[in-house]
Amino acid sequence: MRAKLTPRKIWTTAQLNAIGLDYRSINRVVEERSLHRVERGVYVRTPADDRLLLRALARNRPSLVYSGPTAAHLYGYGPM
Repeated sequence: MRAKLTPRKIWTTAQLNAIGLDYRSINRVVEERSLHRVERGVYVRTPADDRLLLRALARNRPSLVYSGPTAAHLYGYGPM
C-alpha cells in the first residue's frame, strides 16, 4: 500500500480513493501513522507543521480569507 502513495505532501480523500484506498484503508493508514489527518478529507504524509497545515487548509477551504504575512506566504512571497 505504501508504494501507491507518492511523495505528494497533501492528499484529499478523493485522491486516496483514486489510488484504491477506501474509507477503512485510509483509517488503517492513519492508525499506522503513514498519513496524518489534518481535517475531514485532508491528509498529509508527515506530521503537519504550521506551514503545511496552512497550505492544507487553504486548499480544502478556498472560502477562507488570509491576510498579511500569511497571505504573502501562501502566494509564495517568503516565510511567514
